[in-house]
Amino acid sequence: MTAPVFTSQCLRFSFSSLRRLIPPMLAVLLTACGGGSDAPANYPIGGSVTGLSGGTLVLQVNDGETVSLSADGTFQFPSELPGGTAYVVSVQTQPNNPAQTCSVNRGSGTLNAAVTDIAVLCAPNAYRIGGTVSGLVGTGLVLQNNGGDDLTVAADGGFRFTQPVASGARYSITVKTQPSAPAQTCTVNDASALVTDRDIDNVTVQCSTDVHQIGGSVTGLTGKGLVLQNNAGDDLAVDTDGHFQFATPVASGAGYVVTVRTQPGEPSQTCSVDRATGTVADQDITDVKVQCATNAYRIGGTVSGLVGTGLVLQNNGGDDLVVNANGSFRFAQPVASGAAYAVTVRTQPGAQTCTVNQSSPIVAGADITDVRVLCTTTGYTVSGTVSGNTSGGLVLQVNNGETVTVPANGTRFQFLQPISDGAGYTVAVRTDPAGLACLVSHGSGTITHANVTNVQVSCSPRMHTVGGSISGYVIGPDNVRLALRLNDKTPVSFDEGGNWTFDSTPVAVGASYAVTVVSQPADQFCEVTHGSGIMGDANVTNVQVTCGPSTPHTIGGHIIGLTGNDANLVLQNNGGDDLATNADGSFAFPIKVDSGRPYKVTIKYQPRLQADACTVRYGTGTVAGDVGDIVIDCSRLEMTKRVAYVSNGNGSVTAHAVGTDDTLTMGDTVAAFGANLSTLVADPQRRFAYVASDAGINAYQINSTTGALTAVPAGPAPHPGLFQTLAMHPGGGLLYLIDRVRGDGSVTGTVSAFRIDRDTGGLTPIGSAIDLGIYPGSPAIDPTGRFLYIANQRSNSVSAFSIDESSGALTEISGSPFAVASPAHLAITPNGRFLYVGGGPDLLSYAINPASGALSEVAAPVEIVNPLNGSISAVTIDPAGDHLYAGLRLSASSTVVITTCAMTSAGGVGGCQDFSTPFFATITSFAVDPTGHFTLIPSGSSVAFYRINRDGSGTNLVLEANYSNPDFTGPVTILGW
Repeated sequence: MTAPVFTSQCLRFSFSSLRRLIPPMLAVLLTACGGGSDAPANYPIGGSVTGLSGGTLVLQVNDGETVSLSADGTFQFPSELPGGTAYVVSVQTQPNNPAQTCSVNRGSGTLNAAVTDIAVLCAPNAYRIGGTVSGLVGTGLVLQNNGGDDLTVAADGGFRFTQPVASGARYSITVKTQPSAPAQTCTVNDASALVTDRDIDNVTVQCSTDVHQIGGSVTGLTGKGLVLQNNAGDDLAVDTDGHFQFATPVASGAGYVVTVRTQPGEPSQTCSVDRATGTVADQDITDVKVQCATNAYRIGGTVSGLVGTGLVLQNNGGDDLVVNANGSFRFAQPVASGAAYAVTVRTQPGAQTCTVNQSSPIVAGADITDVRVLCTTTGYTVSGTVSGNTSGGLVLQVNNGETVTVPANGTRFQFLQPISDGAGYTVAVRTDPAGLACLVSHGSGTITHANVTNVQVSCSPRMHTVGGSISGYVIGPDNVRLALRLNDKTPVSFDEGGNWTFDSTPVAVGASYAVTVVSQPADQFCEVTHGSGIMGDANVTNVQVTCGPSTPHTIGGHIIGLTGNDANLVLQNNGGDDLATNADGSFAFPIKVDSGRPYKVTIKYQPRLQADACTVRYGTGTVAGDVGDIVIDCSRLEMTKRVAYVSNGNGSVTAHAVGTDDTLTMGDTVAAFGANLSTLVADPQRRFAYVASDAGINAYQINSTTGALTAVPAGPAPHPGLFQTLAMHPGGGLLYLIDRVRGDGSVTGTVSAFRIDRDTGGLTPIGSAIDLGIYPGSPAIDPTGRFLYIANQRSNSVSAFSIDESSGALTEISGSPFAVASPAHLAITPNGRFLYVGGGPDLLSYAINPASGALSEVAAPVEIVNPLNGSISAVTIDPAGDHLYAGLRLSASSTVVITTCAMTSAGGVGGCQDFSTPFFATITSFAVDPTGHFTLIPSGSSVAFYRINRDGSGTNLVLEANYSNPDFTGPVTILGW
């Protein structure tokens, strides 16, 4: 025992045994002091260790003092114990490296003498050896450990040898017998190492199935192109006799099947396989036998025209064959592939000459059946022309006998066998060319002293149908159906999904076909796949139409060059959804368009109907998302002329030219038919102008240079009434007359429609007058030209009509007349969205439904004037569409004023300002300059000029001038062009 170990053991002994030593020590002390008996003697405890082969063994006495040993020999605990003390010696720590188990014999008792016979016997530990097997599919696997302890393993999983191996000893695992059925090779990983202190379980045995080559020999091969296969694959081309072997090996236990995929040709041979199938064992397959033999084929053909007897044919100078009748013949002896054959006439039939025609002198890979033997007597031939034969394979036949093959693009044919004079003939198509159908004309008749040469054969493409299936299609609530078009044919609508076919419009073989959606169903988007291609020689059935929910998107863009100068532009999308505007900026149509549907933006009405004033760019396409890149370019729109027209109290109209500096110069005055003239209206092109009177409608031509008026040759259109007013349709071809008090004195008025002759300006009545309410007037047509509104002042209503723009006919809108308090004056915004009504002292605003034209109030009435002081007498909207002007009729004690109000995008008004005009009694008319610079107001026998100033505080009117007029000033209007 080394010193450190001894010291440690002594320390452990001192503290752990202290309790046991105190009583004896106390007894000794008492005896020494004369207080007790003699102290007992102390005895050592020890013995011997045998079989210890490694590591450290630690023994312990009475769970206290220990002694460590590393080899066989004697031992003794360091401290002796008093006699009479019980002792127990045990193993505190077993040895390792190698791991051992030590047991104590005679290790306990009571001390009464020295103990030296304790025997400690140590023996090495032994552990089991094992692991796992994977990939095992065969049988008979036997493993060994250290050259013995054979272990048979039947399946994947864990294994363990029977005999353990002592700790510190080496184990070595090997494969004694490899598995078979199928043959496998198993390898051992982590096969050998020293055993430590636990079982071994990390040995792995991995097995894989053996593979072997498949091959054999070929004999008798003289042709080309022999291809062998194994198990329907692994193609192997063989060119000569001898050994062959497939590239891909086959696993042991698996089957093999050797077959001939391609028989050889040149010459044609048939190869057979012997020992072709089997199961791979534990070695390569080398005994497959492929034997090839050259094929032999029969030689034959047809005889035609034979009427005599005694015809004898030969092949290759022999194999005589007697032929007694027309039809097929075949020699008895076959001829090997690759060998020559030659058919000849050995003996001609009586009174006939037979000739032989054979296509090839060498036998290929099939029986020869096309040798033609034609026997002739005195007669005439049949021939003709062929058209449209773009592909090969056309075979013609005469009298159900002789045939002739016409090559691709061949234009003529002739049968070789003459037909006797006076005999009949019938030419027919025996086989059509690929993809074509052929018809014969002039193909039958009687031979009459001459050859027949006028037979005509016409070929045209064979036709097939196009079809497929529709999925996901549902007819929407508006019954808008899915419609498909094939090429440029008439579209076909569908009531339901499923399979479909364009039965009535087949497509020729070789022609292209394309299926497209021309009408999407409501709320759905349908898409075509496999919808186009080239027609083959079979019906197309795989066109797929898949429908699903669609998403609506906004259609819009930007307008440039549109200044608002008396320039009403109306756009349409897809022929409808009219959108009116007179200003630059962005625009969007009210109605969205579903994804997948087309959009097409066009101009319904050009500003002032000036041709090509505005153009559309990027206006067409198919909707895939919101469209915002459409450009309406109105940069060509110009205004070089402005004229103010005054309807005078004496029944005439005066033209005042407006200069570039906005000054007025009085021009010519033209007489009118009747009195109480209305405001002048003109067509958008500024070619013709019209003024109503109590006698009818006065029509004038406008001088485009000076603005002067000249009565049209047709003269006025008589229509007696009182306080009649006019409304011009923005399309320039329709005019509407409102009769406030009929000529017969009736208290209710009417509206009448007239068509304008675009060449002469003459008027033609359309239909009959339509009754209105009491005291109607102030007609207003929306900028899109679809709706007409008329104020029935004393019926407290507004009549609304839809306009048929082709016929001019009016149809009252559902809900019309609409209840409106005391409507006297109407004005519609340039975008056509809102109608403003001057009713008594209040200004009212209504939204116009873009689809139906119905009116709905959008804002509370705005009181413009105290009802005790007056009412609204005129309403006009600024060309810019952002301000409204209201003229007032006031009591004698009040000052007559003009009110201007800002208009909101929602149809309301605000920021109203009043302006005094003390020299008037009533403002009955407003005329706002198309450029928005000024307004003109009737003022006795003059025209008052008010400058329109716009600043941050609103719109201000400043009186700048009064211009003389020939007579009492009535309604005023200003035109630009």
